[in-house]
Amino acid sequence: MYQSQEAQELRIALVQFSPKVGQVEANARRAKELCSTIEPGTIDLLCFPEMILSGYVFEDSNEISPFLELPQVGPTSQMCASLARGLGCYVLAGYPEQLSDREISSQSAENTGISDVTDAISTPGSSIVGANSAVLCGPNGYFIGNYRKTNLFATDRTWAKAGSGFASFVLPPPIGRLTLGICMDLNAQPPADWKTRGPPYEVAEYALKEDVDVVVMLNAWLDSRVKHYESKLSDDGEVMKKMKADWGKEEENEKDFGDIFDWTTVEFWATRLKPLWVQGGASSSLRQHDTIQARLSGSNSSAKEQKESKDEEEVQGGVCASDRRTIVVICNRTGEEKGQTFAGSSAIFNMCHSSGMPRIVGIMGRREEGVRSFGVPLTLRGYKTGPIRVQ
Repeated sequence: MYQSQEAQELRIALVQFSPKVGQVEANARRAKELCSTIEPGTIDLLCFPEMILSGYVFEDSNEISPFLELPQVGPTSQMCASLARGLGCYVLAGYPEQLSDREISSQSAENTGISDVTDAISTPGSSIVGANSAVLCGPNGYFIGNYRKTNLFATDRTWAKAGSGFASFVLPPPIGRLTLGICMDLNAQPPADWKTRGPPYEVAEYALKEDVDVVVMLNAWLDSRVKHYESKLSDDGEVMKKMKADWGKEEENEKDFGDIFDWTTVEFWATRLKPLWVQGGASSSLRQHDTIQARLSGSNSSAKEQKESKDEEEVQGGVCASDRRTIVVICNRTGEEKGQTFAGSSAIFNMCHSSGMPRIVGIMGRREEGVRSFGVPLTLRGYKTGPIRVQ
């Protein structure tokens, strides 16, 4: 069932800071201190990054085991429940979930391998003891659901069991249908090259198929180490430049801009979400990818392909062809941990379907620590109504 809502804002707060690995209590105090600046009743959704209280880089299952948490009763769940009650909003945070003895004993050997990643942490003898998870709590502090990261990064594979797919939660307006993912879930899944900017676009395709209103990614995404503004995209470079200009940052000094924001990472996120903004959706993304590859290899594009390209250029001003859109929230951590530097640059995108361009609502700095609230204006649209449920 659908009901119309008058134009309003979806109010989202992102918490970005540098947790200290293994210092759960200190990290929780820091998180609560940052959130103390939020007035109750002023936000609808509060997001924390991946494994925000424990830290992320653990060498193996032995090292992370003391910090594994049981769902609902662990420190991350308790913090989320407390904040949700106090602020009257929904709260999301990532944490290392402790598996039951039954799950550990039944875990097959296929989940214990390290993927072929150049920066993998090699830890012979690692065992599966947990899951890289996220918890969602509601405004009264009640537990709504849990999600386990499906596409594991090399570090996760030393201790974590993979999830079984994206989780969706149907929540009251102004949120609607919300889908959760964690960091590497935004990358292509095996057997595809996990570093590709092109298809498959699992998160975006799922969002389109399930008619998702809000996608939330909780990340511990590594810094690109590019310290200046530089678009590395051969196919979507002009679109990314327009996205930057549309955000109102064209006047920024390019050197300073690249130092403040990890723009290379922000561009990568936007391109991995391409079906949500490209004209024609997922099928168009695949067709354009094939066309671009043909051009790079020296093949001539057909008259039909040239017309499709021209048609897309005409809508790259960001004007929506319909009132359907997907709001994408990417909450990332910052700081350094065991020699790894994280990108920060938490961002919110307003992905207007078939507009030809992703639109930025706001971005945090790559080294910024704090809480930033953003309001996303909502047009008249249908919301799913009824009790909260999980899919």
